[in-house]
Amino acid sequence: MFLIQIFFFIIIKSILIRSESFTSTTHLTHLLNTEIALAKKLETYLKQEYERLDHIEKFINVIKDEIRQAQGNEEYYFGNPVNSYLFIKHLTTDWNSIEDILPTDFAKDMTSQWIFPTFEDYTGSAMGLMRLQDTYKLNTSQLANGELSSKFKSKRLSG
Repeated sequence: MFLIQIFFFIIIKSILIRSESFTSTTHLTHLLNTEIALAKKLETYLKQEYERLDHIEKFINVIKDEIRQAQGNEEYYFGNPVNSYLFIKHLTTDWNSIEDILPTDFAKDMTSQWIFPTFEDYTGSAMGLMRLQDTYKLNTSQLANGELSSKFKSKRLSG
C-alpha cells in the first residue's frame, strides 16, 4: 500500500512539475512578446527623439547664422528694416515653436531668464514695414526678396 502511495505521489509530482514547466514556458513566451512590443515602442520613441533633436540642431544653426550676420555689424544689419523685422519675428514665433519641443522645465528655465519681444512688437514691426512700403512706394516683390535698394540687401521675407 505504501508503495502504491509513493508511486501515485511520484506520478502526480511529475505531472505538476511538467505543468509548471509548461506554464512557465508559456509565461516566458508572453513576457518575450511583451519585450518585443516594448522594444518597438522604444525604437519609435528614439526615432522621435532623434527627429526632435535634429529640429533643435537646425534651429541652432539658424541662430548661429543670424549671429554671424549681425554681430559686429549691428548698426548696418538692423538699420535694414527687413532684417529688424525678421529678427523680431525669429525671437517671437520661431522661439515659441522651439519651446514646444523642449522639455518643459528646461524651456521655462531658459525663457524666464531673458526678455523676448512681445507679439505686439512683432506685429508693430510688420506694420512698420508696411508703412515704409507705402511711404517710399517700394515694390512688394522686391521688399519680399530683401531688395530695398542697392545699398540695403537683406534676407527674404519668406522661405
